[in-house]
Amino acid sequence: PKTGCTSWKAFLMKLATGMDKDLGPSHIEENLRKHGITAVKPGKFPSKYRSYYKFIEVRHPFTRLISAYKDKVVNTTNCKGQADGANPTWVQFAKYVANGNPSCVNRHWMPYNELCPICEMKFDAVTKLETISTDVDQFLK
Repeated sequence: PKTGCTSWKAFLMKLATGMDKDLGPSHIEENLRKHGITAVKPGKFPSKYRSYYKFIEVRHPFTRLISAYKDKVVNTTNCKGQADGANPTWVQFAKYVANGNPSCVNRHWMPYNELCPICEMKFDAVTKLETISTDVDQFLK
């Protein structure tokens, strides 16, 4: 999350189907399956996926955290940290995340290793949001 996952899933659905149109929400697992995309389930990494082409999209941790703050805190009510229920300031938010405050846990800023079985996977490629243009070119080769 906060690394372009939604955009990648939408792109992969179009690539899998050969259709260059909106194929519906790319964050809904049923819609992904319908268009040929298999989501990895939390927990043990199934052996059948080991032969798949696997890549991970990463982002600089600081810019990922800023993006999460803007998108998931400033623009919503996902992270309340003050007694009056107001959204935390950037500094308060950064402290909550750094200290693991349970009132402010969200997959959009959790460490990657807490989101998927990253250590069990041998990735074929690592792409970076900061270099997405050249990474997509390499991905398609």
